[in-house]
Amino acid sequence: DSQLWLTFTFSGKFTNNLSASIYENIRLGDDAKDFYYSETAILLDWTPRPWLTLGAGYTEAKNKKTKTLYDASGAEVLDEYWEYEHQPNVSVTFKGAFSGWKLDDRTRVEYRMKENTQDYFRYRNRIRLISPWKWTALKINPRTYYELNLSDLPNDVDWEFDRQRFYIGATLSLLNHINGELYYLKQLDWTG
Repeated sequence: DSQLWLTFTFSGKFTNNLSASIYENIRLGDDAKDFYYSETAILLDWTPRPWLTLGAGYTEAKNKKTKTLYDASGAEVLDEYWEYEHQPNVSVTFKGAFSGWKLDDRTRVEYRMKENTQDYFRYRNRIRLISPWKWTALKINPRTYYELNLSDLPNDVDWEFDRQRFYIGATLSLLNHINGELYYLKQLDWTG
């Protein structure tokens, strides 16, 4: 399935080391024809040292599900509905640089409160490598990420690896305060 994921982020600083952001993530599946996922998040980040950022946030997500129903004649009818999730989270990000390259390692712990399932924790570790290059007037900046998820799924199994993602892409500066990012994402789910 080829999908289109769109994320819109608005961010600003309260002080030199305290910032906030709000983002909306929209996903279209079935070869980018079917709107099936949306999440809205509010995040606060505090950077006490240039190499350390501490964060806290809250995410509201909805995921479209399908169930099979039967009409009065016994014919199968597919019914679509939205499943909601509430997700407080905390994160710690370590940052460094060498020869112009930037490297950061973000660890995030989420408490997932999903409808119709037991609440559980998810640990996410994302390593991001940002190149020193900025090409053209758009300041195209290549980068790559790797993220691994470990969840305490509600099936009475101890923590297990359930997802990994590989990203490769670039950011670009569209206007003075408007940036964009284009990337290719390969996601591997081990639970389905």
